[in-house]
Amino acid sequence: MRKFSLIERIKRLFEKRDFKVLDCKGCFDLVAKKDKIFILKILLNADAFKVEYAKSMSNIGYFTGAKPFLISLRSNRTTFLNHVIYQRFNIPLVTPITFFELVEGKKAKVAKKGKILVEIDAEKLKRKRQELGFSLAQLSKKIGISKKALYEIENRRKKPLYETAKKIEKFLRISIIKQANFKIEKFVEEEKGEIGFLSKKLKELGIENCVVKFSPFEIVGREKESLIAKFVKDEKNLKEIEKVESIAKFFGSKIFVISEKDIKTQIPSISISTLQNLKSKHEFLNLI
Repeated sequence: MRKFSLIERIKRLFEKRDFKVLDCKGCFDLVAKKDKIFILKILLNADAFKVEYAKSMSNIGYFTGAKPFLISLRSNRTTFLNHVIYQRFNIPLVTPITFFELVEGKKAKVAKKGKILVEIDAEKLKRKRQELGFSLAQLSKKIGISKKALYEIENRRKKPLYETAKKIEKFLRISIIKQANFKIEKFVEEEKGEIGFLSKKLKELGIENCVVKFSPFEIVGREKESLIAKFVKDEKNLKEIEKVESIAKFFGSKIFVISEKDIKTQIPSISISTLQNLKSKHEFLNLI
């Protein structure tokens, strides 16, 4: 199977579920929107996924609320299992089948360092154990783990193996396995060059933002609503803005253009010299 075929297959699956889908290039290949927004990088082999892609996807997700996923079938070492969530550079990695199971609200196990783990309701476990009158030692013996391991599970210091959680559920006759939840983090790095300078100036004005690489736009941020900035040199690059405008609509983000010179466009635009001379957030927001 070629990457193009896999992307088209995933697009059809989205469309069957009444998602709106937008093609992209770079650190993500698709944006899909219904009740939630997803940004997806799709690769046959996950080893082609770069850390720079992960950082940019995380930053886009952090500011826009979109959920980043890497969809892949294999790596150089293994073929990925269905119903299991892996990770690459803190981005959830799943097969197409697992991804759409998650979209439909089904639970999945988490692979970490070669082990299959699950998220559980630790408070519910502890409460049920105490209600039934079992000590940590008694219950741990019944399910075949150490007292220390059970204590750490109940206190959220470690996630249980899938098999352990199923034993607990069966013995206590409760449901404790939860949907896996991944926190989207912001990656802040000191960026050099022209885009780095523009990002720094926006921060000085009080606009939280990050530079994104391998993306149709260069800066993503937030000020009450998410912001997307597209950098262009002159009016010859205006066609590039149309794609970014479509993405911004998907995200519900406000888009503005930063240009080397003053240009005419329907989208709010700021020249570099104008941006340099701004003294306050209020001045900036009035321009966009």
